[in-house]
Amino acid sequence: MALTTDIRIFPQKEMFAVDMAEILDATIPRDGIIQGCEITFNSTAGTLSVESGRIMLHGRLGVVTESGELAAPVVTGSADVTCYLVAACNLSTLNPFSVEIITPATYEEYQQLKSASGDDFNTHDGFDFFVLGTVVVNPTSGKITTWTPSADINAKKAMKAAGTNSGGTKLSSGTNIDNLTKVDSGWWVYTRSEVSGTFPLSDTYGTIGHVQGIDSNSAMQFLRSGGQSYASSVLWARFKNGGTWSQWLRYISPVNVNLAITRVNNPYCTAIDLNEVAASKKNGWLHLRGNLRISSTIPTQTMNVHVATISGWTTPRSEYLNVPHRYGEEAIRVTVSSDGKIYISNYGASTYGEFFFSLTVPTSDGYE
Repeated sequence: MALTTDIRIFPQKEMFAVDMAEILDATIPRDGIIQGCEITFNSTAGTLSVESGRIMLHGRLGVVTESGELAAPVVTGSADVTCYLVAACNLSTLNPFSVEIITPATYEEYQQLKSASGDDFNTHDGFDFFVLGTVVVNPTSGKITTWTPSADINAKKAMKAAGTNSGGTKLSSGTNIDNLTKVDSGWWVYTRSEVSGTFPLSDTYGTIGHVQGIDSNSAMQFLRSGGQSYASSVLWARFKNGGTWSQWLRYISPVNVNLAITRVNNPYCTAIDLNEVAASKKNGWLHLRGNLRISSTIPTQTMNVHVATISGWTTPRSEYLNVPHRYGEEAIRVTVSSDGKIYISNYGASTYGEFFFSLTVPTSDGYE
């Protein structure tokens, strides 16, 4: 048996206020100011004024019909008290919408009422509120001494910015990436000379992603620089905990990647003699190991014979290793240049045979 149903948006049918509120709540992801409601702090008089305008709250539209000053709440004690400027909506009352400054105690009550309403706010005469900012009230004078607006209180501006950010808009000149907020969540391109903040390296341009939740205490950023060849393929990440950014961390792959080796015939060993030499990279490190066979005697004072080249091997500097003979006391020196060229040298007695070795060095930035 089919359930009994009805239609609301249809000729000769009425759409109720709760229907409209639920539709708006489902389609508008942010609460906050959508028009007007400019807030002005007069530090001399110790007052806060709000202009007329409109505020969206959980699908309900609240209208501030006239501009005026807000009364500071009465607070007690000897120390200044931080209070809250809020827009509140209590659907169980005749005039549900209000803009007011509340004490910390009232703020806790409002939090409990909001939590009790949950997702049933519109359908069960619930309670909700939105913090527009904080004020500090002096208990002796009864005046406001400090005003701090909340971030992202303009819902319309925030939603437009969110729609723009997902398209990869360029960061505006003068932007500090350390100070990006929830409104700035999305992907951006940047020109390094136009922006500031803590970057992981010097560059000329790149792409940055910013992800932030409901407050400024937690966030993530991802950065890929494109300004220089050695860093063009590296991904950086950092995290904000407790309002403080961590250091930038370079992305490092845990997957072992074998690197191709081009072996070079030379007077002391053939390409086949070098078949047991292998190279790879993993976790930001390059590894070279194996059995280097010298099939023809290499005389003393033989320097820098090129025997192979590793593809994709990039280190901050050249490295060398003195490798002892498998059975004797002789040794040869194996040198690997920063771009992967392998050389052998002999500073001791003439020698030949098998030389087992292992060399591990860090990769260069941008090659992981």
